[in-house]
Amino acid sequence: MLGINGNTNIYGIIGYPAKHSLSPRIHNYLFEKNSINSVYLAFEIKPENFKECIICFKTLGFKGFNLTMPFKKEIITYLDQVSNDALIINSVNTVAREGKLYKGYNTDITGFLKSLEEKDFDFKNSYALVLGAGGTARSIIMGLINKKIKKIYISNRTISKAYELKKMFKRYYDEEIVILEDPEHFSKEELKRIDLIINCTSVGMEGLSNAGKMPVPEKWDFKDKFFFEMIYKPVETSLLLKAKSEKAVIINGLDMLINQALASFEIWNGFYPDKNDLIKYFKNSIN
Repeated sequence: MLGINGNTNIYGIIGYPAKHSLSPRIHNYLFEKNSINSVYLAFEIKPENFKECIICFKTLGFKGFNLTMPFKKEIITYLDQVSNDALIINSVNTVAREGKLYKGYNTDITGFLKSLEEKDFDFKNSYALVLGAGGTARSIIMGLINKKIKKIYISNRTISKAYELKKMFKRYYDEEIVILEDPEHFSKEELKRIDLIINCTSVGMEGLSNAGKMPVPEKWDFKDKFFFEMIYKPVETSLLLKAKSEKAVIINGLDMLINQALASFEIWNGFYPDKNDLIKYFKNSIN
């Protein structure tokens, strides 16, 4: 790491929890690789201390920071400007100081789309199924709408939340959104029409009680589909392993993590760093 001095710019990630975050490893590597006098830290802040934390960041003149759960919505109140997409979905994960203003963006959207574009996915002629209805799902649906995808299905354990999500987007957009109420009765013909499946749930995440499980019926066939897993630990969930064995085009959560981080880096520094170089360094660091 470059020597820290009085001119070192400070960046960080705020969350609760946050100590597990891989973002410091990503950004400190990029700062050093590109000879940028900056440092990136993780700040694990209890929700009741969030306001004081943001005031402190602004007072100290932080150049930028990321947010993870549970603060992606809460930060909006404290910003001078927010991008239109982030405002619609009520979710900011990247903040940049531009002059005296602090501006909010959502690079989860950018990172998601970048990962699919790199696989030459055809948005305009495709149907997508989004698993989950939380903050990550909002970002993914926003990205799919921006790309004019033909049709979006949403499946969520709590059906009411899926309908709330549909209602939110329908206030702004005309894209067709369908709630899949019972995945067990999703016919083979209907499933065959789906081109892209995105898992935005925590089912299968390492350390949880549902680790090793899947958020869709095991009988589903993923052959010839694009499958996007948002979980990055483990690198290959049970769902991703099934998709891989059935010859789906797979994208794992690590790819998404890296692309959203690179998008944040570009906002802060004005250029997009070498992704392949970062992957070479980073690929084995979460095993």
